[in-house]
Amino acid sequence: MPQTTPRSYRCHYTPKDRNGYPVPSDTGVLPFVQVRAANAEEAQRAAYALTGCPIASVERIEPREPRTERQAALAMGAAL
Repeated sequence: MPQTTPRSYRCHYTPKDRNGYPVPSDTGVLPFVQVRAANAEEAQRAAYALTGCPIASVERIEPREPRTERQAALAMGAAL
């Protein structure tokens, strides 16, 4: 059975100038939008509808596991 629950996706896009031509990034880092969709193809279509720009990549964002008390203490630098 296909996955139908919406998931979060980060879609990097190539901005356009006012004439509609792609603009290269000075830093090499592309801007992105985050969307919720059932799959990567739907996320790409939604990102294009939002930005009107070519979509360079789509990444699914996995939910983070909750920290245990030990992990939280280690992150705070506490000695256990």
